[in-house]
Amino acid sequence: MKRGIVAAAAVGLLLVPALPILGHVGVAPDEVTPEGSQRLAFTIGHGCDGSPTNRVTIEIPEQVTSARPQPKPGWELSVEGADGAVSSVTWQGGTLPDGQFDEFVISVAFEGEEGQSVYFPVVQGCEDGEHRWIQIPAEGEDAHELPEPAPGVLLTATEDSDADGSADSLTIVALVLGGAGLLMGSFALMNNRR
Repeated sequence: MKRGIVAAAAVGLLLVPALPILGHVGVAPDEVTPEGSQRLAFTIGHGCDGSPTNRVTIEIPEQVTSARPQPKPGWELSVEGADGAVSSVTWQGGTLPDGQFDEFVISVAFEGEEGQSVYFPVVQGCEDGEHRWIQIPAEGEDAHELPEPAPGVLLTATEDSDADGSADSLTIVALVLGGAGLLMGSFALMNNRR
């Protein structure tokens, strides 16, 4: 019985790193290459003190050379910018209840150097109130310690990634499933030896 609990706890620990921090606006993937087009999904995990979300504005940083937002059914999409450069993207008019989450997707291309962090300030408007996820950490500061941090991505080398970042996602899923399978197989082997 104890071994079963230990195995279940170990599987749970393997899954924890794959889960976003639900209190903040998340972005996936959080590591991208500066070459090619990248699909970024920004996750809104809650409303404003119980009030539903009805507007999401994402500011596009200067390191982004192009940005193409994905429309969402039931939401009006608007893009701001000048001379072909996008400065912000807004979805509004929809309703995302406080107890639910959703993703807002933008396809972007970057310019920058490996190891550089790029932040996307987000303003989450609700029927009553708003959250301003716009805080950018100073050098050496942990973004998760800020009350309302802007979601960010890290620019990495182009070697083991494909254009849309799906290789990283598949690797994480494969590692989690492989680890879970290994634990379950070990548990079954221990039970059979009894």
